[in-house]
Amino acid sequence: MRTRADNLKAFQDQSWNAMYEIAREYYITHGDLAVPSNYVTPAGDRLGAWLVRQRRIREGKQTGKLDAERIEKLDAIGMSWLDLGEERWNRNFRALRAYYEQHGDLLINRLYETDEGLKLGGWLSNLRNYRKSGIKSNYLTDDRIRALDELGMRWDVLDYLFERNYAAAVEYHRKHGDLNVPTHYIDENGIRLGVWIANLRTHYRKNTLRLSEDQIRRLNELGMLWSGKFQGDWDRAYEEAARYWKDHGDLSVPSRYKTESGLALGAWVARQRDFWKAGRLSEDRKQKLDALGMAWVKNPWGEKYALLEAYYREHGDLRIPADYVVEGVWLSRWMYTQIGKLNGKGKPLTEEQLKMLEALKNITPEPDNECPEITAEQFAKFKKVSSKK
Repeated sequence: MRTRADNLKAFQDQSWNAMYEIAREYYITHGDLAVPSNYVTPAGDRLGAWLVRQRRIREGKQTGKLDAERIEKLDAIGMSWLDLGEERWNRNFRALRAYYEQHGDLLINRLYETDEGLKLGGWLSNLRNYRKSGIKSNYLTDDRIRALDELGMRWDVLDYLFERNYAAAVEYHRKHGDLNVPTHYIDENGIRLGVWIANLRTHYRKNTLRLSEDQIRRLNELGMLWSGKFQGDWDRAYEEAARYWKDHGDLSVPSRYKTESGLALGAWVARQRDFWKAGRLSEDRKQKLDALGMAWVKNPWGEKYALLEAYYREHGDLRIPADYVVEGVWLSRWMYTQIGKLNGKGKPLTEEQLKMLEALKNITPEPDNECPEITAEQFAKFKKVSSKK
């Protein structure tokens, strides 16, 4: 005759076997028993809590029956006797070690996933946040921190990356004397220094730069141009333009003119006009050029007059050879065309143009050149300018 104890045992065995079948079906479907503790099957069975109970019984933390036969059956369907959090830690740490062995560091992008779909980048980012904030110390234990340190963990990635890249910047400055690093530049250690410098400048312009005052100071000591290399080039060209203006009184720079340093100043001034017309010249730059008397609307007559003026400065007279051509301008023909206009041939000259021609009589030539008077034949027509005023 069955006793109450026998009936209870039979019921317990039946209940355990029923939950085991549910666990086995889960394993067949998912390939593991990595079930959250609060997991409930679609049928309402608390599989997560049941698996936690089996672990606790085996650890001796809870009473219940879990003999060798049951352990063997659970092992057969992939039961992990570790706590789920412990199991996840071990799985992630194994993947982290594999990443380190392949890449030599743990500088993993936050969105990085392994081939198996493990979100390793997000996990590592969370660990850094846990360490920084001091939360979840029961998960990120001292032993786990030591294990990560031994693997080469960088807890403050931004500081580490700055020091690594800054060292590369110092070496570049030692070799080149500046930080005008091409964007595509990669040093011998594989550091993408050009991209790093470009990103710093972008964040600086957007006011999103995450550097300390000391870090900014150290970069400034290397000659960092926060506005970029092109801003530095523009400023240097502007200085040349200012010198030209000081020497000549205007920015009527011949198109092929080059400075002593080799800068194609004529072409540079022309580009500024093109940028202004296209709406691509900043107001700050426009104001600087305005201060030098920049003529924004191209003036072909004025440019040719500048060539005539330059010829007179150099030669001291206007005895221009009939076949003389400079910068594509047949200068003698152009000069006599202007004389023709003074005689009423063709489109009349403007008042400003008349004044400019009259002023040509008073130009001081270069010191090394003899300065004879302009002959009556050459300037007879130009002298009529005064009578027309």
